Amino acid sequence: AARPVGFQVRRAVHALQHTLFFGCGLLGWAALLEPLPGPAWFTAGRKLVYVACMWLVSLGLAQVFLWSGHVYYTRYVEAPRTWGLSPLADQRAGGGVMLVEGSLVMLGVAVWLLLRVFRESETRQRLLDAGAGADAAARAARYGR
Repeated sequence: AARPVGFQVRRAVHALQHTLFFGCGLLGWAALLEPLPGPAWFTAGRKLVYVACMWLVSLGLAQVFLWSGHVYYTRYVEAPRTWGLSPLADQRAGGGVMLVEGSLVMLGVAVWLLLRVFRESETRQRLLDAGAGADAAARAARYGR
């Protein structure tokens, strides 16, 4: 039997939603990892601020799911209870997983960036002491040259 047009539209919108989640996530992480050279002003120190903002957004969303008094997705209400959790308990568990996972990832990235700040600072100073120009020393330190 043919599915109704509304079902097909919802399915297409859902696929687009996940494609946008993936694409925006890819762009967000590419800014940190710089597979291509980034702008000169986006130093490791500024990336720490960027990560802190990403972390706050992640924490905020996790808190909404963790402490909410109602279920946000009606599909959870109608879904079979495979683990015996109520829809609200399931949503709260998801918020807890988001909170822990997001914190571990962001903390790891923050430590990596702090180490990078220290390494870049030391390399830049060494190059300046050797007589390199300020811009050249900063660029070389940033890209490990």
